[in-house]
Amino acid sequence: MEIEYCIPNGKMMIDAGLFFRDAGMRQIRRMLKQLSQSRPASEEYLPKIRKYLQDQILAEKARAVEAAEEYAIYSTWLSERKTRYDEMRNPCYAAYTEDKEALSRMKELIGTCKTHVDDAKNRMIRAQKLTGRYEDILKDVEKIIKE
Repeated sequence: MEIEYCIPNGKMMIDAGLFFRDAGMRQIRRMLKQLSQSRPASEEYLPKIRKYLQDQILAEKARAVEAAEEYAIYSTWLSERKTRYDEMRNPCYAAYTEDKEALSRMKELIGTCKTHVDDAKNRMIRAQKLTGRYEDILKDVEKIIKE
């Protein structure tokens, strides 16, 4: 979503997706204040910004849920593979093997599962942080609209 509004020295054009995700909270508040002072633009964009932020919050929550589900699946797989690997190394179990190649393949699978678990966890954390960020920005939008 593109936002265009007047500033004292001319016009400002902002890509909302990049700006709200990457800019600092001070910059965002300053932009919202400038936008609210630019009357024709504020009446046009503030409802659109509110809707955009609400949509982003829902999307990030969905991403967090999806990542949490993947995290649960990969964590289960990882624990199963670790158990299987331990059984392959211990002569007390039927799965015991001295085949170095089979043990190294299982170790590689464990490494791959760890990578997937870490990736899912990182995506879940990032989605949660972005959800909180968008909620904070939405609060600022509401506060500025009331002024």
